[in-house]
Amino acid sequence: MGDYSAFIKSSSDLETTHEVRRAFYIENVMRRSKESTPYLDKAKALYTTLTSSTTVPDDILKLKSLRDAFLDAAGVSRKTREHLDDKDMENILADFVKNVIQPMGDKYVDEITYRYLMALGEQLGGTMRNVIGKMGQAKLTRQIVAQLNVRNIEFDYHLSKGKWISGASFAIDDADDIKALRWTSGSYNRTLVYNTTVPGVAGDYKNVDIVMLNAFCGGINKKKDIEPLFADSRNLVVMGELKSGMDRAGGDEHWKTGVHSLNRIRDKYKHSYIFFIGATIEHNMGGEIFTMLKDNRLDFAANLHNENQLSNLCGWLVEK
Repeated sequence: MGDYSAFIKSSSDLETTHEVRRAFYIENVMRRSKESTPYLDKAKALYTTLTSSTTVPDDILKLKSLRDAFLDAAGVSRKTREHLDDKDMENILADFVKNVIQPMGDKYVDEITYRYLMALGEQLGGTMRNVIGKMGQAKLTRQIVAQLNVRNIEFDYHLSKGKWISGASFAIDDADDIKALRWTSGSYNRTLVYNTTVPGVAGDYKNVDIVMLNAFCGGINKKKDIEPLFADSRNLVVMGELKSGMDRAGGDEHWKTGVHSLNRIRDKYKHSYIFFIGATIEHNMGGEIFTMLKDNRLDFAANLHNENQLSNLCGWLVEK
């Protein structure tokens, strides 16, 4: 067994416990309440505008600045709108007013607002999926920074915009927006980049969640700074998949997607180390991961919510 065995001695050690799942959902509910505030504010704004600026349902067709909100209420998704022209959307709204809103009589403002809230609820769901992904990445980042700090390794980090910042300035809130870190390990320079494309992995340049490069990158622009390093495959030191979702039904699918990418990495970049981090690991999935660790098809793994496993993985990562 490899370094992972300090905290993973059997497949059951990888499995997500009821206590961890419960704590996650409590945190998720609290975060969802926070994220919902701007959506509720938009619905209130729409309600007051309709109340003050319209007297009959047909009046909404005159409020051109609110067309997107009305299309949301009519059930026309943002993606659908990419395939429609202005005339199409005008016809949809006219039909929506005639067949759905007018029959509501003097309750038309409430009806539009309720339908708008339904659309915002779907948008909030998408926002929360992104938030959960960011929360998982931020947790990993904090553990990497902790391992760098405990080893007295100086590092820089790069936010989504701007330039490299000295690790001495690192603040806890920065972890939510960090796109890359770089440091020197012994005689080797390292840059860890989140969500970048790697040639030949999972087809059509799908993003790999974590890529650690044998280089001290001047920036994080894919075309300018990252992709040129792929010309020498030895620059790809470590690659890994991070799945932050806690949904049990989706966990197995996330694992299948992740292991597909990892297998492609192993086939194409045989010298690279690979790892997997998952938030929800069920019994069968834990067995598969443990088997891959034992036969060296996977170099490291951790349950995202097992602090010892995650910290151990990050220590291994920093020293590679």
